[in-house]
Amino acid sequence: MPTVCIFAGSSNRLPEAYYTVARELGREIVALGADLLCGDAGNGLMKACADEVHAGGGAVHVASPGKWLVQQRQPDYARVTQVTSEAERFEHFWKTATGFVALPGSGPGSMVEVWEYISRRQYGHDTRRLILLDHADFWQPTRQVMLQNERLGTQRSGLCGYVTQPAQAARLALLR
Repeated sequence: MPTVCIFAGSSNRLPEAYYTVARELGREIVALGADLLCGDAGNGLMKACADEVHAGGGAVHVASPGKWLVQQRQPDYARVTQVTSEAERFEHFWKTATGFVALPGSGPGSMVEVWEYISRRQYGHDTRRLILLDHADFWQPTRQVMLQNERLGTQRSGLCGYVTQPAQAARLALLR
């Protein structure tokens, strides 16, 4: 089953527009017949996206370190894989996902995931797509760094995209 992995914030205190984008992305993922993979389906942007995927009949997979699972209650519909560390969670994401979407409003953990992907791409360890789904220019600084760093080459190669529409983000993440 095709699976979109999202890098998204777990904060419940972001501008409402970010949750709207996350919900729209969830509807688009399930409309394309794909599943969702994330680090937490019980909070923030990940919950907003996961709830829509579930409501549309899609599967929601969560990979999270055990300590977080104890602290953050996951919805009953979530298929949880408990991992022992952040590094193991990253590996689960890389082994499972068809493509990746980074949502606006992402926090420090998601930023680490974005740059981990870019690093893997830079060294030839990944060829799947990372799509930066932007709203209110959230990803503009990251995009500028990539465009200015010729070693990354992610924008020019087409393996990292920058879009503003959730439908486009979901579709591009699933392209092979």
